[in-house]
Amino acid sequence: MTRAGSPGGRAETHCVHCHARFAVADLVNAIDGYSRQVRVFSSRTPCCGTGEELQIDGRTLTRGYTYAAGSLHFEGMIDLPIAGLVVHDEGAAMRLTFRGRTWTVPAG
Repeated sequence: MTRAGSPGGRAETHCVHCHARFAVADLVNAIDGYSRQVRVFSSRTPCCGTGEELQIDGRTLTRGYTYAAGSLHFEGMIDLPIAGLVVHDEGAAMRLTFRGRTWTVPAG
């Protein structure tokens, strides 16, 4: 579940493992890697540290999983609004800018 209309426009979601609620921004701030093969970012939930696989397309962050069916694929499960996130491809890494913070994650 996602609630985008909460105070301050804070979009929220829940952990599929421990069911705790948290801000979508927390997933963005925990991004620590990127797979070029399937265009998937890796992150962790703030509640229990469970690994997450994410795709980012414009103003939408999609939570899902990768699977192999002849080749590696990403299956999106939950679409979440994420305004203000900018992603730059820098070759060997991806640079993210979000809410005044800029960081670089390795791209493999």
